[in-house]
Amino acid sequence: MADEPFHQAEAALAELAEQFEDWRRSRTTGQERIPPSLWDRAVALSTALPRARVARRLRLRSTDLRKRGLAGPATVATEVAGPVPD
Repeated sequence: MADEPFHQAEAALAELAEQFEDWRRSRTTGQERIPPSLWDRAVALSTALPRARVARRLRLRSTDLRKRGLAGPATVATEVAGPVPD
């Protein structure tokens, strides 16, 4: 199943998109910065999926995502390739 890691990454992206939307709804001001944990997961996903796809789904700028990826190591990639709960 060569497509399994891709499908897992897509599922992880959908879950992360929900977390971004939850964060956006719960923030107190429009200027509040995205938490580092969300950035780290987005950067990790951009190593498994096209950066533009990740940025579009999470409503981020692709250049910001690229800069975050270049700035330092993301969290362990097992978040991307780990098992997806049913």
